[in-house]
Amino acid sequence: MNDIFFFSAPQLKRGPLGGTVTLECFVRSRHIVAVLMLLPSALVTQTSGRSHRWEIAAVAGHVTADGDDFQAIKDAFGYGGIVRARVGGGFSLGVGIHYSDHGLVSLPEHLHIRAWYGEARCSLRIAGSPIMGYVGLRGGPVHEDVTIVNWKANGTVWGITSGLDWQLLSHLGLELQASESALRFGDVRGADGSVISGTAARGSSFNVHAALLVRF
Repeated sequence: MNDIFFFSAPQLKRGPLGGTVTLECFVRSRHIVAVLMLLPSALVTQTSGRSHRWEIAAVAGHVTADGDDFQAIKDAFGYGGIVRARVGGGFSLGVGIHYSDHGLVSLPEHLHIRAWYGEARCSLRIAGSPIMGYVGLRGGPVHEDVTIVNWKANGTVWGITSGLDWQLLSHLGLELQASESALRFGDVRGADGSVISGTAARGSSFNVHAALLVRF
């Protein structure tokens, strides 16, 4: 095992469970909540006569890992996909997957994070335009693994998302979104399957993404 990483990683990457989440996380969350509260005054409810019931989206953008337990984690480029179905009016449900590859400060290893999530969303159309605003909740299981030393951990992710959806063509759309999520991981398991005590972690992740949507 890489001795430098073994002694450095718990201090740099992980702190004891209960470490504080950064103030920036709460500031971002308050900004997103403020946007959610203001949206209804600028939008009107999307009509139920929308012709497309299903949509598939490919997403990509900037991902952070924040909090005392993630101090040595660099920001990353993340990407993924989601399938959604309209269930009535402006409401839709979806399932998706997201992946990001984070470098570690002063260490050669990389942290890979994969999340599977469900999403519930409410979309509202801006009057007289092809643009919709939306707000949503998402959450599900998340898995991380550290390269070279082959450390792994499982956890959960829960968050809020909001953004704008622009209908470019009949079956094609473009989406811009921002989301704030809470991350929680259990203790890391080493390459031999043994649990490394004291490595559970919690923090947050702020994502800014663009998505290309195909509707049918």
